[in-house]
Amino acid sequence: MIYMYTMDARRVFTHMIVLGESQQAIDLVTLTEELHRKGDLEASGGAPYLAALADGMPKVSNVEHYARIVKEKAILRNLITPPTISAAAFEGEEGADAILDGAGHRSSPWRKSACAPG
Repeated sequence: MIYMYTMDARRVFTHMIVLGESQQAIDLVTLTEELHRKGDLEASGGAPYLAALADGMPKVSNVEHYARIVKEKAILRNLITPPTISAAAFEGEEGADAILDGAGHRSSPWRKSACAPG
């Protein structure tokens, strides 16, 4: 599952996966070209959006930490819908595991993927 909040980010990430699976470099130039070739550049926010993403690119050495944060926030966003736990998920003061435990979601499909390393 792709844990991205916006459709732009999902679209960009999907094309990054395509580049990686085809053993191509993933950088601003190759990603822009891939999106342009597939007709998705403007739908993905255009070149300025991609440049802004590149400017805010996290360091590779911290990628596992960042991935856990993205996954945690995705779980919290998905918990906002049920009214009994929406306030806790929205505030984000507790982790996803604590909120799931408090709501009795011990067998939730989110539980299986909840913020485990990797």
